[in-house]
Amino acid sequence: MILLNDLKRDHLEVQEEIENAVLSVLRSGQYINGPHVSEFENKFSGYLFEGSKNKNRIHTVGVSSGTDALLVSLMGLGIGPGDEVIVPSFSFGAPAEVVKRVGGTLRFADVSADTFNLDPTSVSAVATPATKAVIAVHLFGQCAPMDRLRSMCLKNDWYLIEDAAQAIGAKQNNQPAGTLGDVGCFSFYPTKNIGACGDAGAITTSDADLARKLRSIRNHGYEKKYQHQLIGGNFRLDEIQAAILNVKMPLLKTYNDRRREIAGIFSESLQNLKTPKILPSNHHVFHRYVVQSEHRRRLSEKLKQKGISNETYYPSPLHSQSCFEANADLPFSDKLCEDSLALPLFPSMNDEEIEKIIKAVNE
Repeated sequence: MILLNDLKRDHLEVQEEIENAVLSVLRSGQYINGPHVSEFENKFSGYLFEGSKNKNRIHTVGVSSGTDALLVSLMGLGIGPGDEVIVPSFSFGAPAEVVKRVGGTLRFADVSADTFNLDPTSVSAVATPATKAVIAVHLFGQCAPMDRLRSMCLKNDWYLIEDAAQAIGAKQNNQPAGTLGDVGCFSFYPTKNIGACGDAGAITTSDADLARKLRSIRNHGYEKKYQHQLIGGNFRLDEIQAAILNVKMPLLKTYNDRRREIAGIFSESLQNLKTPKILPSNHHVFHRYVVQSEHRRRLSEKLKQKGISNETYYPSPLHSQSCFEANADLPFSDKLCEDSLALPLFPSMNDEEIEKIIKAVNE
């Protein structure tokens, strides 16, 4: 069986280093907010700043998951009851659920049928005087159209939040994802381009005051122990997961280069379906390789019969789901939920597996 992700194989070359890193934490007795968290935050900030056109320092705030990165960001930006936040309907549910959790009002926008990402024209159409923020999801590893979205947000005094959970290492106009909005939200869930061995996340911003506030919120709202300045929570990045991420961070470029190589082979070879479109301004890192087919269900079953895993991203748009249900006409989101299918793609995939997938799809 060719898995959608093969995490055990991806870890083989660094397995001993990861085990040693975990053991060092266990032996240290420093399990919460220890040196590995600080080291990872510095590494991630350095990685983003090195590729950024932004001359301000990039601050990284490690948190407990990508979902909590979004939640803490909304809390830090003061989004709450009466505030509307625009999110794409074709997406994982986290951006929508965190808006509800802070008491905000959801406004769903449509996406581009070519790139799967938020459509600025739809954003403009659904905005109201109560709009306070836009969450742009960089879906499947390609950045949303941030120039147009940023211009719109600046004009209207809205916050622009990047959900870069699937886009670690992606760029737009050579600017890294996570430095294109007011805050960037990352997930290091195990299947992500750089994954921990459990839940982990981070928030990035060039605003030092905001970063300080986010650090307080992630740790029960205080800077000095037991002195609560803000309403916060327990959103801390785990020390063991940070140690694992420190081992894997140097491999990010290698992993992403391999993902892009495999995706290029697929796009050149696959027939009778629509392969992903990459905008010229974007450096796509292919967290998922998602195709579109009018015969999605039949293709999915055929691949499974041949021992090839695949998955539907996403089976239904957010605006139609019971906890988010909204009166919205979003035809591209609806269509993508009917036509899209993710094929296996992971860094340790070998040439034989790539050829098997191509042959099965093209038959």
